[in-house]
Amino acid sequence: MRLPFYDVLLSHAAAYPQMEACDYVKLAYQSEFGCGHLLTDREAAYAMFLEEWDAVSTDALEPLTVTIGGGYARLNLAAAKLCMPPELVFSMFEMSVSSRGTKEGFDRKIRNMQRAAKMGILPCNGDEIVQYASTLGNQLPSHSARYRRLYGAHYRLITAELAAIAPLCMLLSDAGRKADRINVAIEGRAASGKTTVAALLGKLFDGNVIAMDDYFLPTERKTKERLSLPGGNVDVERLKQEVMGERYADSLTHARFDCHKQVLLPAIKEVRRQYLFVEGVYSLHPELRDFYDVKFLLDTDKQSQRNRILERGGEALLHRYETEWLPLEEAYFAETQPEFVADLILKT
Repeated sequence: MRLPFYDVLLSHAAAYPQMEACDYVKLAYQSEFGCGHLLTDREAAYAMFLEEWDAVSTDALEPLTVTIGGGYARLNLAAAKLCMPPELVFSMFEMSVSSRGTKEGFDRKIRNMQRAAKMGILPCNGDEIVQYASTLGNQLPSHSARYRRLYGAHYRLITAELAAIAPLCMLLSDAGRKADRINVAIEGRAASGKTTVAALLGKLFDGNVIAMDDYFLPTERKTKERLSLPGGNVDVERLKQEVMGERYADSLTHARFDCHKQVLLPAIKEVRRQYLFVEGVYSLHPELRDFYDVKFLLDTDKQSQRNRILERGGEALLHRYETEWLPLEEAYFAETQPEFVADLILKT
């Protein structure tokens, strides 16, 4: 969820009370335009990043990410360096490059800052903010010497979506240093963001992604006895056979089940990579838990879940969820309690 820029201002004023006019302008600029201007030459940007990365000392007290509004956050290098490799951090930065933002939006944020400063909400001179912003021209705003001395300025901008999964990335990076094969569960209720998170992690870690949606039972196997079991509507037998076989196999062969046509599609063969992500509700089924090295659980509130399902498919899809799929999910969660075996729970 994006914070209003006013709330961002309040949090930064509280966390960094010695910010000067140029620091506030830089905050507004980054919030509006992001980091696209920093990647015009990738090789040069990466070389500059590595030089800064090598110079930064790790700091466990530094927050990993700091929200700046506009769908962006600052990823602090001193915190990231505790577990993340530099190439992962740079990839997160590179994935965050976009062309969003307008001059009108930037000017509006500057005026809001000026107004807040004149009201005594921000501990700075509002006119100095406007004056500094007006003299930028084609130049980029810079942090003040005071800000750098007191708070440091070693970070890279990333999207809010990537900032949300940064703790997951730290845990996965730590696990990846210790083993050649990492099996990861991404469990969670419907509409909690599992597919989106799996896609991001799969891209960042160059991993295989398996969807639990491809392993639902065909209709003829949905007996009353089977569906009475928690998670009984999932073909755990086929999943274990196809995906959870030889840990160090060079390849992975799996097939999707088309629920609409009730047919098993042709099998897909792919190279088995270091990271294998199994995403979807029931991924932490009791019969599957021993397969995983890392277990994530995405959690969301009922209203957010309902709103996302409505947005995804309207009232008809919501009705089917509420009458068919959600009761099975809730029975599974109540009976198996996957939250107690998760290594990390992410609120979405």
